[in-house]
Amino acid sequence: MPDIDSVNISLPSLLDEVFAKFSPKASKENIGELLVELDALLSSRVVQAALQLLDYQNIVIYHNSSKTQQIAEINEGYRHGTLKLVRLFPRINYCTCDNFQQQVVGNQTNPSTAPYTCEHVLALRLAILLESDKLRYEELPAHKLKTLFSRFLPDNVIDD
Repeated sequence: MPDIDSVNISLPSLLDEVFAKFSPKASKENIGELLVELDALLSSRVVQAALQLLDYQNIVIYHNSSKTQQIAEINEGYRHGTLKLVRLFPRINYCTCDNFQQQVVGNQTNPSTAPYTCEHVLALRLAILLESDKLRYEELPAHKLKTLFSRFLPDNVIDD
């Protein structure tokens, strides 16, 4: 039996393999198989929460004209009178949400039990794979895209 560290290290590769098996035009049966495999690798809470985001929320991927720079935004609606937006990068396992920061990043004392990702990262990845009608792409002028990036990157990394 592999040790916990080798399983944790290979989880990103296993997830990539699972996603690679399914095409954007996957049948409902294949989507069910995808979800079963994701549920086996990730917690069912993350998978279910990602599916809820896909069902009820809009996801926008903002990009430059060449689509070489992209940032995604998930609109979670209003909570306590405030619009809740979560921003993340496509194809990168990182999110600014509290769950990711506390459970994934913050759980370094026992990494073998820490979740690998959050529902936002998974929902975005599923939306891209399945070409969800909740996903749209929007080109932004450079200065607006730079403003969105500035919330994630140090100033010296952002090109003018």
